[in-house]
Amino acid sequence: MTSINTSSKTIALPNPPSDLRQISADTTKLAREILKMATGDRVSWFDQLERLRGLPPGLLVTGFLTLQFVIGFLDHYAGKGASFFVFYALPIAGVTWMVCSRCGYWLALFSGAIWLTANYGNLDLNTMWSVGWIALGRVAYFTVVAAGTGALRNKTESDQIKIKMLNEMRQLEMELVNAKEREQQRIGQDLHDGLCQQLAALSCALEALAADLRERKAPEADDARNIGKELQRSIGEARSLAGGMTSLSVARGGIVNALQLLVEMTNRLGNVPVKLEVDDQVSIKDAEQATHLYRIAQEAISNAVRHSHGNEVLVALQRTADGQVELRVEDDGRGFLETETPTMVDGLGLQTMRFRAHAIGASITIRPRKDGGTKMVCLAPYRHDP
Repeated sequence: MTSINTSSKTIALPNPPSDLRQISADTTKLAREILKMATGDRVSWFDQLERLRGLPPGLLVTGFLTLQFVIGFLDHYAGKGASFFVFYALPIAGVTWMVCSRCGYWLALFSGAIWLTANYGNLDLNTMWSVGWIALGRVAYFTVVAAGTGALRNKTESDQIKIKMLNEMRQLEMELVNAKEREQQRIGQDLHDGLCQQLAALSCALEALAADLRERKAPEADDARNIGKELQRSIGEARSLAGGMTSLSVARGGIVNALQLLVEMTNRLGNVPVKLEVDDQVSIKDAEQATHLYRIAQEAISNAVRHSHGNEVLVALQRTADGQVELRVEDDGRGFLETETPTMVDGLGLQTMRFRAHAIGASITIRPRKDGGTKMVCLAPYRHDP
């Protein structure tokens, strides 16, 4: 034990650890890290604290314990003129945050002993019960500091896990959307290079057959010519389908031209008329945003034509009053039944639409119309620069 003589009495303090060189080295290293944290101008305080948490736990415990001893010495020498009671909480909070809650509780108990040793000569009390009661109150305060810091640490770690999961989920959504886009591109390219070319070759062979039949003045010549016309129509529809599954039309002619081609193809192939309304002020040059909006419109039109059982589908692309781009697809069909939700109607398609909307920072809502039918509205920030 080490004795310190004061004007009133002798205070017995615990002996310092034997390996003073190691303690000094550890404390110096910790102080350098704290100095870097305090003087860093590009890294946030939270990031700097996370860097300190990467240090060895033994080093952190030793450093905070040494800091608590320093506070105790300063508190003792300050006497009644100044109180260092609040500063005892700093090492407790630090070791709880950077190491663990158990270390914080142990340091809280030890800090109570340090405080009592440092202030024992300044306490105007007559009984040991009074001294014990005050010491218990200080330990309780230090324990509350450790508990509060531990709860804050757990909350922060939980929030970090949630943020990480959200980022991973968003990344997974993007991968799913990109995978579907690549698959559509592949199928569209296969249709164009495979089926369309084969049909074109059959059309040439059929034309040659029709010409031969006409030279022979055979009655089957007219039938061959009619079959050739139908085959040419089928080739056109196959090419339209192939073009609709690729994003080349969006990249080359813009979203307005792509929507016009999509509406024309749907009107040719479907039995529900589709009408397009486009605002002249809309000119989206961002290829990614235009492609995602086109795919959203394509999916919404397909759902409306297949499921609405309506008489007309309206597609509108316009600028809103606050400068956003609004893509709206609505029909006058049966709408949603009372027992249905939008997800139940076409879960995978609507999920993909939402994924695409999130990818460009847009919002998407699907709700029934007041006069019957369904309305899909996608609001996206306006990107006029590529």
